[in-house]
Order: sequence, then C-alpha cells, then structure tokens
Amino acid sequence: MSGGGVFRRALCLVREKDLPLEAERDLVAALEAARSGPLDFCYRAGVDAGLERDALLLRSAAILFNFASANLADDLADGDCDYLDPRAAPGVQYVLHCLFFETLARTGSTPEQLASLSAQLAAAAAPHSIEVRTTAWSLATAKQIALGLAGEQYSVYLQILWAGTRLEPRAAEIGRALGLSAHVAIDLATGDRRASSLPAGERRALA
Repeated sequence: MSGGGVFRRALCLVREKDLPLEAERDLVAALEAARSGPLDFCYRAGVDAGLERDALLLRSAAILFNFASANLADDLADGDCDYLDPRAAPGVQYVLHCLFFETLARTGSTPEQLASLSAQLAAAAAPHSIEVRTTAWSLATAKQIALGLAGEQYSVYLQILWAGTRLEPRAAEIGRALGLSAHVAIDLATGDRRASSLPAGERRALA
C-alpha cells in the first residue's frame, strides 16, 4: 500500500455518498488535481506512527479532501483551474470541505479536537488573503505566507495522523517544520515570485 491506496479510499468515500454523477465526476477531477500533494506523506507518516491500515486510510482520506479543497481554492485564485467548469468549481470546493469534516468525524476525533483542528486550519488559510493582494514581496511576507499556507496546514495534518499514537506530542512541531521547509524549497526550486523577487540576501535568509 502507498499513496495510491489513500487515493482509492477517498474515491470510495465519494462514491458511497450516492451523489449526482456530475458532482462525482467533478470531485474526482479535483482529487486527481491534488494527487501531487500529501498522499505519500500521509502514508509514510501513518506507517511511522504504527497506525493500522483502516485508520491510516481514513485519516489520510480526510486530509486529501481538505488538501484538494485548498488546492482548488488556490487554483481558482491563480487562474490555474483548467480541470473544472469555473461555474461548478466553487460548489466542488464546498463539497470537498464538507467531506473533510464528515470523514474526520468518522476517525473518532472528539468535539474538542475537531474545534481545535478547525480553528488551526482557519488561521492557516487566512494568509491567502494577503498573498493574493501582494505585489511586492518581502522576506517577512514570504515567511508569513509559507508558515500559514504550508507550515500550519501540515501541522494539522500530522496532528490528525498521529492522534492517539506515541508520536502525537510532536505532531504539531514536526508537521509545521516539514510543511514550511517543503514550501520554501519548492518556491526556490521553481522560481516562484514569493522567493525569486526577493533580493539575494533575503532569499538566503528565507532558505
């Protein structure tokens, strides 16, 4: 089993909902667009924590729904959503968001855990409003965006995966560090304006 198993579990969860065929096709397209995201990360992190197969797949599927929802929102903002009808995309994003919470509740998360994770995800997503308005990047803004959109997001993902395991106490810290470092590394490697427009000294400081 690998990240592909996580993807198949998410597809099964979609198909068991008996949604209209058009909605199901749109959801599958959005999930396909998110396949380059956290699938293998979820699988490996779940294995490291000693999760049983069913728990690993369900928790990871919840994470995929959230990641796909966030990815779709980002693609819409950037004009990169070429896999969905623009009129259908906001509704698909909403359904993915709902599927995340429904699936997360099925993992056995308590109301207190759901409230905490939801608050953290809201705080993580909020810097997107800064990103879309930024025309001149600074080191401080680049770090704020990287920490929110990636660091805090992956902090939540590891908290979901490692809940109730021996690794739970370090989930938030390790997830935040992994998400932040991966985001910065990708920006530097791809020449994203968040990094490429910075002066050389600030790029080194960001790295």
